[in-house]
Amino acid sequence: MAYLDADAFYGPDDPLFPATAIVPQSNTGFSVDGFERRSWKSTEPVRKIVNEAFAAANLDAFGPHAFRHMLARHVAKNCTSVAELVAASQNLGHTDVLTTLRSYGQISRERQRALITGESGDDLLED
Repeated sequence: MAYLDADAFYGPDDPLFPATAIVPQSNTGFSVDGFERRSWKSTEPVRKIVNEAFAAANLDAFGPHAFRHMLARHVAKNCTSVAELVAASQNLGHTDVLTTLRSYGQISRERQRALITGESGDDLLED
């Protein structure tokens, strides 16, 4: 992300995992030449990148959607303002914060009860 922001000047509307730029070579066929400012045509390249990163770190692999779900749940637990929630929603690629809330905003009945009654409920935070 630091490279995309500082060096490639990518913005919030550009993909987090940009497609690889492929250029023709006269003697070898094709070669990689950085990134294109577009998304992949399928999710498979991103899945491969994520799985290789987990394998390199000797961790169990999780798909990109599980990663997004974890980030969204973290946001739901830790945002302290509406502005933070909106920023996090945009960071997840949602154009509307309601998409984030509908997709990841469910809480258990026990947590709902604790919030309404003012009980601590710290042990009821969902992961």
